[in-house]
Amino acid sequence: MFNAQLRDNLKDFFGSKLLRVPEYQRPYAWEKKNWEDAYNDIKDVTEGGNGDIDHYWGTITLYKTKERKEEVGRKFTVYEIIDGQQRIVTIILFLLAISKIIKSKKTQKTIINSYIKRGDKYRVELGLKEDDDFFDKLISGQRCRATRLSQKMLRGALNHFSNKLRDCKQKEIEKIYYSLVDSNILEFVVHDRVMSVRSFQLLNDRGKDITLIDKVKSTLLYYVVKCLDNNEDNNEAEKLLDIINGEFGDVFNGYSKIVTVGQRRHIKYLEQLSEDDFLRLFYHYFGYYAFKKYDVWTQDENEDWVEYDFDISAKAVIDSFTKPACEDLKNPEEKQQLHDFVLDFSNIFAEWSRYFAKMVNKANMRKKNYKLTKLLRFQQLSAETYPVIINLNSKEILNYEILHLIEVLDFRVYKVNRGDPIADLYRNFVSKIILDNAENELTKNGQFLKDYISHKGNDDDVDWYLNQKVYGKPWVRYVLWEFNKKFNKKFKDLDAKKYFDTKKIQIEHIFPRGLFNDVPENEIKKILKKYGFKGYSDYKESINCLGNLVLFEYNPKTSNKHPQEKVKYYKKSKFPAAKALAKEIEKSGFNKKKLVERTEKIAKFCLKRWSIEPK
Repeated sequence: MFNAQLRDNLKDFFGSKLLRVPEYQRPYAWEKKNWEDAYNDIKDVTEGGNGDIDHYWGTITLYKTKERKEEVGRKFTVYEIIDGQQRIVTIILFLLAISKIIKSKKTQKTIINSYIKRGDKYRVELGLKEDDDFFDKLISGQRCRATRLSQKMLRGALNHFSNKLRDCKQKEIEKIYYSLVDSNILEFVVHDRVMSVRSFQLLNDRGKDITLIDKVKSTLLYYVVKCLDNNEDNNEAEKLLDIINGEFGDVFNGYSKIVTVGQRRHIKYLEQLSEDDFLRLFYHYFGYYAFKKYDVWTQDENEDWVEYDFDISAKAVIDSFTKPACEDLKNPEEKQQLHDFVLDFSNIFAEWSRYFAKMVNKANMRKKNYKLTKLLRFQQLSAETYPVIINLNSKEILNYEILHLIEVLDFRVYKVNRGDPIADLYRNFVSKIILDNAENELTKNGQFLKDYISHKGNDDDVDWYLNQKVYGKPWVRYVLWEFNKKFNKKFKDLDAKKYFDTKKIQIEHIFPRGLFNDVPENEIKKILKKYGFKGYSDYKESINCLGNLVLFEYNPKTSNKHPQEKVKYYKKSKFPAAKALAKEIEKSGFNKKKLVERTEKIAKFCLKRWSIEPK
């Protein structure tokens, strides 16, 4: 059963409702563009840009629970938000911003009592206790640290609306307030769990702005309702719906933690990780397992059915794997198989997300997590290598030796060598980790990784690449950072503040790129000959090799200077490699031959530092 009703204003919509965002739904995720659109829409109404038409927020879908609460002499019914929580929370934050800036005490009181809080009860609960606690502090004006991505977005929305309103006069703020509370909402209320799931699936299929993880969840829910929900199995279906919702709550929570930690600790791949990529990463853990256990196949981009698609897109995880799997298993005689597949998908996705979040959180500069910290934060693991470390971590196989091999694999094969296909690694190792344990040959002693690195990242190939032009490649800074340990084993290589300070600590060209600025052509030839270069093109090729680069504190006085003129500055450096370079130049000068020798020396260091067997 359901009913739909157009609510002419927010007071009519909120009425005697307590709105709750279910834990399984994504946390608040709207961004600046969304806030800007919401503000401008209301402002247009205020300024008459839409004539006499009130703003329309669209359809909000709610599930009416049987839960009742009483607060300050008023009775409330609890409604779960099926679709529209981002809009509702944004409305609340907009109103909260108005209440903090408008001078009318009466309006302030009305906003708080009608829309924000009634006694000790919030009119909207955000689902996660951490977010509710953070929201409470936002309302009361207490200082609060955003520890989750959703909390950062909550505060960002409040600040955005507050900053906009501070530029307005009080009369204008009043008009904005009345335009906001007079806006319309089409309220769609369902009265049972099955209808709520069907409504959610329908909304998703009609192109609502949700992510692919939402669509995967709704697909699993839909097939439970469609194929498992009958009089005989109703209780079992209800239990399964609750499990799916709860596990996907952990998935969203895990993703949020991973991105938040990634941003805080400058882990580039993770701070930019989208939910779609998060889903694709999970497929590399679960896809082959599902094939082996349930005989469900994946359709690749050539429309061939394969056991596992190493190059799958996030969208294909739904369209070419999840939906076909559910369709294959929906037959009455395979009903238990469908039940188990849906349960496995949800449970394993949640567990994988929790392990992933815990691993990222361990990259915390503590000595016991030294190897992991160096790998994720300093070396900045390549996108191709993440499925390796995530899946091994999920099976608790990340010991020191395995971490070292991942470090070597990433550096040799996916940083220096680049361009190597992932097919063999993903098909024969990554996808099968879930079926393995530490006692089996696949991961035992890291033998597969050793063999793979020996084949794809052997010394000769890596050495050749290291002797080419490398300036501008992301990994060069880390190589030069690590090279300092060749001259001082006590070099503080976990100094993240120094390492990430790209303004103060820069990659210096020993032979500068602007050495010949304003130098007459006949003089240029003399200088090139003096330093042993065949010509200007030879100089341009050579100066971007490793041997001509050094990590050094930024100093404008070294700009476009000859190597000998830089010695006194290199001597003062806190970097051991720069100090050693100063001595070398002072002793025997610096020319193309020395540059080539230094390149070979750094390359040799790299082969030893990232060797298959730790040295």
